[in-house]
Amino acid sequence: LGKFLLPSQCLCVMSDGLLDCIVVGLGGHGSATLFHLASRGLNVLGLEQFHPAHVQGSSHGNSRIFRQAYFEHPKYVPLLRRSFTLWNELSKTADDPEKMFHICGALMIGLPSSSVIKGTLLSIQEHNMPHQILSSDEVRTRYPMMHLDEDEIGIFEAEAGYLNPELCIDLHLKAAKNLGADIHYEEEMTSYSLNSDDSVTVTTSRGRYDARKLILTVGAWAHAVYGKDICIPLHLERRVLYWFKPVAHIDEFKRIPVYIWDLGHGDNFYGFPEQPGFHAGGVKVAFHQQEA
Repeated sequence: LGKFLLPSQCLCVMSDGLLDCIVVGLGGHGSATLFHLASRGLNVLGLEQFHPAHVQGSSHGNSRIFRQAYFEHPKYVPLLRRSFTLWNELSKTADDPEKMFHICGALMIGLPSSSVIKGTLLSIQEHNMPHQILSSDEVRTRYPMMHLDEDEIGIFEAEAGYLNPELCIDLHLKAAKNLGADIHYEEEMTSYSLNSDDSVTVTTSRGRYDARKLILTVGAWAHAVYGKDICIPLHLERRVLYWFKPVAHIDEFKRIPVYIWDLGHGDNFYGFPEQPGFHAGGVKVAFHQQEA
């Protein structure tokens, strides 16, 4: 499978008539991959079975939390610091940069012994990251909408917020196209194969393409596309998000940070400040299980 999933090996332009790289799946990961390959002067093709920024996968919903003090593991922090720079650069190409990348801070909430709090502090300490530790009373004073238990605390990170995934995809694809990338929408990959010369052949609902490398960013279709080729079990889960329309105190909902609230037993509750313009309501909340 490594023949197909190593973008770092797609960095030399070939003169044998093959595409340098094909990217299948142009959601959040695929659109960014296509753009960065095209920005390095490569001859690349992007394939998407639906229209851009569709609602069939996992790159929609108008908001995704961005944070740098990652409670999952400190090793992610250098990647997140780099992505913070890249997202800021991309946002400058948007008509409304703040709509694409909105910095409102992030608040991690839980007991001092919870995995969210302990993990966040570990990343902060290892990478010397600026932060504020707030008591439950201090959180309530700053954000009256949040009612913490007395023994819970909050860790606030200023350089955090949320991204609009649809706008991120659109901007990455437009930039990739401007750099010469070929993009095909509503074209489904039906198979891929490795040839004797180490090139890759991709067959789609419309044709056949040959390239030096293939990158699969297929999200929820991973099990169907390459699940049989790897020894890691893949499990697909549907995640339901909830939108609410505040009936009062809208200004207070607008100024809260993004947050992740550790409920214990591997369950987290997370949410966003009020985002105007959505018919279903502007406050988005959801649950996340750390351990499936």
